[in-house]
Amino acid sequence: MERLLDNLEHYIPKIEKLILEKEKNWKKNEVNLHRWWSKRFIYLYRSIFSSFLLKTNDGFFESIENPELLDANGQVYLEPMAGGGTGIVEASLYNFIAYGIDINPLAVKIIKGYSVLRNDVNFDKIISIIEEVKNELSMIWTYKGQDVSYIFFTKEKVPSWIMTYGKRRVILCPNCGRTFETENSDKVKCPYCNYEIKITIRPIYKPKNFVIDSNWKIFGFIVNKKFIFDKDWLIERSKLTNVNLHIDIDVNIGQLKEGKRLLQAGIFRPEQLFTKAQLLTFQKIAEKSKNLGENERLLLMLAVSNSVKTCSIISRWYPPLNEPIPFAGGLKAYWVPKYHVEVNPLALNARSTIFSNIERQKFIKKFNFRGEINAIQGDALIINYPKSDLIILDPPYYGLAPSYTSLSFPHVVIANLFEKMTLRDALNKEIRNIGYFEKLLKILVKSKEALKDNGRIVLMINMKSKINMLDQIIERSKLNVINRYKILGEYPGKFGRSQNRIINLIILGK
Repeated sequence: MERLLDNLEHYIPKIEKLILEKEKNWKKNEVNLHRWWSKRFIYLYRSIFSSFLLKTNDGFFESIENPELLDANGQVYLEPMAGGGTGIVEASLYNFIAYGIDINPLAVKIIKGYSVLRNDVNFDKIISIIEEVKNELSMIWTYKGQDVSYIFFTKEKVPSWIMTYGKRRVILCPNCGRTFETENSDKVKCPYCNYEIKITIRPIYKPKNFVIDSNWKIFGFIVNKKFIFDKDWLIERSKLTNVNLHIDIDVNIGQLKEGKRLLQAGIFRPEQLFTKAQLLTFQKIAEKSKNLGENERLLLMLAVSNSVKTCSIISRWYPPLNEPIPFAGGLKAYWVPKYHVEVNPLALNARSTIFSNIERQKFIKKFNFRGEINAIQGDALIINYPKSDLIILDPPYYGLAPSYTSLSFPHVVIANLFEKMTLRDALNKEIRNIGYFEKLLKILVKSKEALKDNGRIVLMINMKSKINMLDQIIERSKLNVINRYKILGEYPGKFGRSQNRIINLIILGK
């Protein structure tokens, strides 16, 4: 059966232009549809789905913009290494019956969350749980009746540029401890004490005012976009959060591929990834969530788990943006900052809080998921695949990517407050460089066996080296190479460990 997917050469430049246009300033609605760490290949997936369903280019680009223009009529889509389900979600928009398999239990829960959002959900009950906890913990998360968005703490030093107000930099004087605003970008004299200050976001000064709490120096907090230091409030808050909470999980930080930096920073236990106030908040919400229905409890768990992107001590405060950078945003690794920000998980005006994640779920629910979404936890090397019309294989980047199971560790730690999850199998069985190609061959063979006669397998792989090895296993799989393309993949970001964003798309059939 002829498909546009088999002859996309002339359309690649236009697809790449669309990808580039849509990622400008990251202002596309579709970004908020997806929950995994990166907003993986949204328009690349849509290009594959549209060209798979079409014989000619009539309506091709229109259907990328609006999936509802095409109808897969219940054809089966499979992704054996689905991650958090970007492809699964996009397939549902085209009315495929979508199956996502992953070894990581959190990834499977995320996909199940999308399936839940196809049904009726009582968000009011979810919000009531959050509000109840917010009231109970008002003494640690509110200041004079207003939300505390962020609390700053450090082991030793702090920057002079601590936040931004409008277009003006807010500078913390290391000599007198007062703050002031300036438009300067290099050096400035404090208007209160005339001390000359270098304007920098690097921690080079010792704070003048601080309160010791759990061996940290807390040197201020933000309320209503204003920096405040109130010694008495901080001391009282420290007393209220002086609790010891322990979380049991079946892997140690030392077993994580991305955990070396954590150990070097003195973080040995999972609860050390969070402040005591954050842990107390997560624990109370998890306990009260038992009063919710199964679907609502899953969505609340996902919202809380997703909030650890910023609600953990491995998120990094970035004054030019006036918000924290999520620990897996761009860096794709654990990088323990030299000074930290404690994000209030219950704040309305802070990045990636529980409230904002619930609002995001409401936004996601507005999309028209026409096709079934099925999440299966299992090892792609051994689990049975459903008979499929279209299979996309997006394996880990050979020799480049971090361990995504390791990156999910903080999320799973908090999810374990809601229900027990094991990461051991995922850590032990995820595809690594050793035996990479033999494992990929096995998955290709299993995909071939599951593929319907007129179906297609799309191998989506970022690989600059070892292309000969890749060709050899494709030949050994006895799959027919219909075509090959090189196309832009996800934007790596200026903090990314690699700037390579070229994806090899290999179209395979029986």
